[in-house]
Amino acid sequence: MKTKTKKSLEGNYIASIKILGKVYKSTGATIKEAIENLQVGKVAKGVSVLTLERNGNMCSKVLPHSQTFRLFGASRLIREVGVKQVVMRFPEL
Repeated sequence: MKTKTKKSLEGNYIASIKILGKVYKSTGATIKEAIENLQVGKVAKGVSVLTLERNGNMCSKVLPHSQTFRLFGASRLIREVGVKQVVMRFPEL
């Protein structure tokens, strides 16, 4: 009889972002992957609070409107630039 094993989330990054009162969450193996997995849609219209957590360590940053738009905009190139800029804001994780 086979037993199922749980996938451990230990070591994974948990990203959550609060935009206009709504909270979106995702996970990923790296900071970049966790941020890219956030499924926000077209509500990136204002200031947001991005929180990253890993192994109990949590760090929050307030992102201005322009940075939030870059993260979730329509253009893939602008999204890549936005993700790179946000990843540089979290050196302590």
